Formats: sequence, C-alpha cells, structure tokens
Amino acid sequence: MSDPRCFLYRSDCPQGEIFVGEEAIAAAEKDGWVDSPERIGEVPTPEPELEPEPSEESEPELEGDEDAGE
Repeated sequence: MSDPRCFLYRSDCPQGEIFVGEEAIAAAEKDGWVDSPERIGEVPTPEPELEPEPSEESEPELEGDEDAGE
C-alpha cells in the first residue's frame, strides 16, 4: 500500500505543493496549509472539546432529592 498524497495550498505557495504521508499532511495542516486555494487566509475553526463520557461506576444524580435526607 502506498502513502496518501495530498495537494495543499498556503499564502506563500498559492500554486500548491504535494505532501506525502499522513504525518506530513497533518503537520502541514497545523502549519496553515489548506486543501483549496479558496481557503487561503481563512481563520480555522477550533475543534470542539468532547466531554468525557460518564463512567458506569458513578451514580446518576437524581433531581429533587437534595432535601430528601432532612
């Protein structure tokens, strides 16, 4: 199997450049390279942070039971 290849663009290289390999492509994207010349200069949107899934060991909180023990 061959490495993935991707043509990416940046403001100092609007004609584009080919990147080979997943690591090289990821590094280029972090460095501001984009997949389309139309996207040069766009402000990247931050990826949303995922909330950790609740563990099965923790007990779910029940609403309305705050005063039940008094």
